[in-house]
Amino acid sequence: MAKKSFSTIVSRICLLFALFCSTFIILTNSPLCPWVQKEPATDSSVFQTIAMMMRKGYIPYRDTFDHKGPLTYVINYVGVFISSNYGIWCIEFVSLAITVWVMYKISCLLCTRLQACVVVLVSLFPLYDYFQDGNLVEEYAMPLIAISAFIFLDYLLNEIITPLRLILCGFCMGGVLMLRPNMISLWIVFCLAIFFNKLYRKQFAELFHFILFFLVGTAIATVPFLIWLGANHALGDFWNVYI
Repeated sequence: MAKKSFSTIVSRICLLFALFCSTFIILTNSPLCPWVQKEPATDSSVFQTIAMMMRKGYIPYRDTFDHKGPLTYVINYVGVFISSNYGIWCIEFVSLAITVWVMYKISCLLCTRLQACVVVLVSLFPLYDYFQDGNLVEEYAMPLIAISAFIFLDYLLNEIITPLRLILCGFCMGGVLMLRPNMISLWIVFCLAIFFNKLYRKQFAELFHFILFFLVGTAIATVPFLIWLGANHALGDFWNVYI
């Protein structure tokens, strides 16, 4: 039994190492990789410029122009704060590592661990070609989309749901709203499906709790940005440029 347990641990470590290596290989495509140090793409340069201006006290939308969400600039701000040379790349790595890990957990819902690892690795092959120089909003939205996809699928397949998961799901949608709102199709489809399913079954109390906790999570992700922009008289500019 102990031998079997040890072999299981070793196999899990090997699988995680393979996923870790795949993440690293993909991110060598990023111009912000410490071992590459190429010129970043246009969008990435804009995000970094706005982040540097934020460090000098300027406010997005009010003092600078770009049409991405405020979370984009905060991510770059944190990255530049960590290190002007490799800080953003570290955030890229964490973002993609979370995405890969959650993709693995999603695959495990229907596959063995080895099969799940193969599914993830095969799924990542196109990303190497479509990475497009990194530090883009889609890259930071991927872990949020993946986490919510896991929560939705685990609920539909196994009926596993908790208030914390609902809050996390809403938080993830709020995060994507603060990156680029046209990427929330996952939540539109699954939320509507679950909404009408609960109505059909007349489970109104459960539906109310689902909506309540989900909106709490969305508010946690969005309201601080709105307060920050409002306090700096940039809410109108945010609305005109972003919404």
